[in-house]
Amino acid sequence: MSQLPDYLPFLRYKALTSQSWTTTGNTHTVTDGDVKANSLIVIMNTAAYVGKWHIAVSNGSFTITSSDVETATSTTFVYLVL
Repeated sequence: MSQLPDYLPFLRYKALTSQSWTTTGNTHTVTDGDVKANSLIVIMNTAAYVGKWHIAVSNGSFTITSSDVETATSTTFVYLVL
């Protein structure tokens, strides 16, 4: 079975980073030195989530805003910085 890096070789050296929503609320900020203001962040939820997410990117971090209150530590995801 083919994997995505078979079609997009630059993805072979990109790692998925795991993250948990750290507080109960509508926003979660991720600090990552690889994030630039023009980065594209790809997120895949790995556990339950409640709302629709919107991402705002800046140098060194990105902030996820949920349309509904998320539960701390129960909401987990992986992300990829492109």
